Amino acid sequence: MLIQEDKFIIRTPHQSDYPSFLTLYKKHEVMQYIPNSNLDWSIEKIKQKILKFNHGGIGINTVHDLDGNFIGEASIFIYPEKPKSYEVGFILDDSAWGKGYGTLICKSLLQYCKETLHADRVYARMFSENIASQKVCLNNGMVHVDESLINGNMKRVTMLLAF
Repeated sequence: MLIQEDKFIIRTPHQSDYPSFLTLYKKHEVMQYIPNSNLDWSIEKIKQKILKFNHGGIGINTVHDLDGNFIGEASIFIYPEKPKSYEVGFILDDSAWGKGYGTLICKSLLQYCKETLHADRVYARMFSENIASQKVCLNNGMVHVDESLINGNMKRVTMLLAF
């Protein structure tokens, strides 16, 4: 996958990116709204995660600013509950917060799903406390379609954009 925008590049990760993922995943403030974020991450676990999910233009990708600085992760996954549907997500380093990256990355992922993957629907799921990500989704035309409990007691919001 390769998406180049005015402010950033989303691309397939290289092994040299794994330490940046590890630093990102070890930041509590960044990962507090990410399911399974309490895992004891290592370079090997990151490698296995990427190998598990990256197939055919979807999976976990890096986001770099135009100076080449790693600013986060942008992902597309198959949404198995519905045909021709995908799930998008992103994790931004706190150094990139408040700079408009979230909205633009989400827009780029949605556009990629529509134009390249020919999706009928794109979902995004997040903990209900993650107000910033909900606003990003709403700003990109997504609508709130569901709430559920995961991990026993955490509320998860599901957003949808149908084409």
